[in-house]
Parts: sequence; structure tokens; C-alpha cells
Amino acid sequence: MTIRIVYKSRWRDATIQAQSSEHPQYPAEDSQLDILTQPFRTRHGADSGNGLFVIDANNKYIDFDEGGGELNATLTEGNYNGNSLATEIKTQLDAVGAITYTVTYSESTGKFTIAGDANFKLMWKTGTKGSDNTDTHVGTTLGFDDSADDDGAAATFTSDYVRIHWPNAYIDVDCGSALAYDFVALLAHNISASATAITIYGADDAAFTTNLVTDTITHNATNIFKFLTAARTKRYIRIYVEDPTNTAGYISLGVIFVGSYWEPNRHFLVPYSRGRRDPSSVDRTDAQAVYSSEKEILDRLALPFKGITDTHKDNILAFLDEVGLTKAFCVVIDPTSPNNDSHWMINRALSPPENQHDDYWNWSLDIEEAK
Repeated sequence: MTIRIVYKSRWRDATIQAQSSEHPQYPAEDSQLDILTQPFRTRHGADSGNGLFVIDANNKYIDFDEGGGELNATLTEGNYNGNSLATEIKTQLDAVGAITYTVTYSESTGKFTIAGDANFKLMWKTGTKGSDNTDTHVGTTLGFDDSADDDGAAATFTSDYVRIHWPNAYIDVDCGSALAYDFVALLAHNISASATAITIYGADDAAFTTNLVTDTITHNATNIFKFLTAARTKRYIRIYVEDPTNTAGYISLGVIFVGSYWEPNRHFLVPYSRGRRDPSSVDRTDAQAVYSSEKEILDRLALPFKGITDTHKDNILAFLDEVGLTKAFCVVIDPTSPNNDSHWMINRALSPPENQHDDYWNWSLDIEEAK
């Protein structure tokens, strides 16, 4: 077993094609940066309506009863945020019913409230149009528990579960041509453990319909590092997250990194250096008063290699040319369990490989934690 280094990011070099939603101060392009503290975030905040809510044939009906028998409202298919979806629900309920409705969405709680000027019932379970028969009602989208009707001679009902989007959040990129990848990292994310899907898609077309390939990503707190079971070669790549109950009110991704790993032909030697570097500074004023600029302490590694072949020497040079001292990359110490010993790093020094004899080179990888 040896380490793996992923330094050429398909995602970083691609063009953002589309996203489900984005906060204007945290655009999708931020996912292409190497800066963990400058993330992409889905739309959120006051008057934003939070993320994308998709209404289609699978969730466009509301069966309800104002006391005179079942009524059926049909929502217009399309893309909404929470606020515009609330407006559409009111429009369609008012169009069919006799009472007047007020429908609101709270960005802070992530819940919908449907209120009328008289009592009514929401027939999530017993309605004949979109409820138990076809399960094409909008209740689940809004966060209502559809195991029973919302009844009880009431005039106001609030959804049971948080909904910040439905069904997902996503970002699409165009690599410009079909490129290979077998590794993905989602760094400094806020995806919750209750997320129902984290997926990377690859396709030959921007609609993600031609020769689509899908790889499931298992949740891990803070950082996710994953080697795919098979290499993919695709022009279009999508990162897809179903996490509608995320209590933050948005999905955040510090860095998305998609690429192909390089595995040197030799493991680094033992002993090797592993420690911490404090980039803080301490100085004195002219009056000899001490003042300091405190900074976060960084992990540092110095990994020596012996016996690198000519082929892998060329990989080292390609790696150094690609990242230099400024671009970050992933170093995976244990490829069998990448979430346990992987690192987001930059070079501290660009050490060239040293030739010892034919097809035999020594090299030192001197790196520290990237922020």
C-alpha cells in the first residue's frame, strides 16, 4: 500500500453550468476555490425563500375539504423557492375553495404554514386525487407528515418537518471535454448526517441524460474523501445533495475537488516528520511593548521517498508544475480508509527529485495544511 496524491482538479478548471440556488455572497464559483473559509452556499436568509423547490407531476396536488366534501387543487409545475411556492399554493387553494387562504414559508424554521379564514382539512392520507392513491400530493415536499390527514376542526396547519429545498441541491460543471476522474472530495461542508443522498453524476450532455453514471458518496462529518469504484471519463459533472431538513437553512460546501489520483511506486520512508507549524508572529513596539498576530496552527508533513522510477519521476514533475506553491491538493495516507487519514495541503517547498542511478530517484514531499 502506498499513498495517493490528487492534484489535478477537474472541478477547479471547469465552467459552472447551473446550480439549484446560490446565496449572492457565496456563489457556486466559490466551490472551485482552494479556500475552505470561502464556501458555496445555497440560497438562504430573510426574504430569500431558501433553496429550490421543484413541482412536477409527482407532487402537484392538494386534496382538501372545507366542510362540504373533497376539493382538489393543482399546482403549476415549475421551479420555486419557499416564498414563491407559498404564493402558488394560496393561488390554487383560493381558486378552488370558498374560503380565503394565507400561505407562508419561514426561512428561519424552514416550515410552511397554511391558514384559512374558516376551518378546513388537508387530506394527505384520504384524498382521492393526489393522496394515498397516487402519492402525488405536495405534502411531503412541504414537510407535512402524510401518514394521516391534517384535521381537527382547525384553520391553521404548520408543516411537521424542516424543508430548505425539495428534493435536492446541486451544482453542474462543464469540463470542456471528456476527462477522467476517480476521486471526489467535499471539504468543509455542512451536510447533515440525515441527508438522504450525496451523489456525483457524470454525463456526456449538459442535461445529464446521455451515458449517465452515478456514484454514491457516504456521509462523513466535516470532510469527505472518496475513491470511486471505477474511473469515469465525462465532460459534465454534477454534485447532488438531498438534505432538506438541514437545520442551518442552507447547504454549504467549502471546496469541491474532483480528479484522478496518482500513486507513487514507493511508499514514503519511516521515519518521517509530522508536526505542527505556528505561523503567528510576535514583535515589539519602539517602546518594547510586545504585540502579536495570532494565527491558526497548521499541520505539517515531510515525507521522504526512495526508489522512484523514471515514470513516477515524470509524475512528480507534472505534480510540481501543476500546483507549485499556491494550489492545494489532496494527500491520502491510507487509501483503504480515506476519511481517516487524508489531508488538504499545499507545498512548503518544491523539492526536485534527485537521481541516484538509472531508473532510481529520491524525493521529499514537504507540505502543510491548506486553509
